[in-house]
Amino acid sequence: MKVVILAGGRPSTITDEQGGIPKPMAEIGGRPLIWHIMKSFSSHGFQDFIVCGGYKVEMLKEYFLNYEYYESDITIDLGNGSVQVHNRPQEEWKVMVVNTGLNASTAQRVAQIENYIREEDFIVTYGDCLSDIDILGLLDFHRKHKKLVTLAVAGTRGRCLLFRKPTHSFCFPLYQSSGQRYLRTYHYCKTYGERWNLVRNGG
Repeated sequence: MKVVILAGGRPSTITDEQGGIPKPMAEIGGRPLIWHIMKSFSSHGFQDFIVCGGYKVEMLKEYFLNYEYYESDITIDLGNGSVQVHNRPQEEWKVMVVNTGLNASTAQRVAQIENYIREEDFIVTYGDCLSDIDILGLLDFHRKHKKLVTLAVAGTRGRCLLFRKPTHSFCFPLYQSSGQRYLRTYHYCKTYGERWNLVRNGG
């Protein structure tokens, strides 16, 4: 099964201090964030990845093209230009990097790789999101319920939880799974000052 990683977004606070690099290339513990995401999936047996790039997609391509050099010790003979690689990485990943455009939405990025995922189920995750989701359990749940889509969500935190002054009511769309093989929209209403009991896409 292929894992699709959405890695095309513009930089944000996570990468501002690292020179405007793509968010998945932000370093954690000396390795880019996308490495940690892929390592997590590979520990569950997923080795086939499609990276949907956009902003500075060439950095993603260059990283995977030279992955062996980045993850190994090397000896370079400057006289004849030969390179000897020591301690080669053990990953058995198959990585496809696709330029899905700078301003594409999530759906547009997935649509552009349709021909690569047409014949099987696949997983989509964000390239700037680490989690401890039970991936195999989620996949088993999806298959048992035989639905078109299974969405992992997480509870909101921080500034999204509380507004100070109860000024007026407001409504906004959320999504829930219906009993059919599609999604339908309903509205959730609260007043300012109330604590939200909401979820957001957990990647």
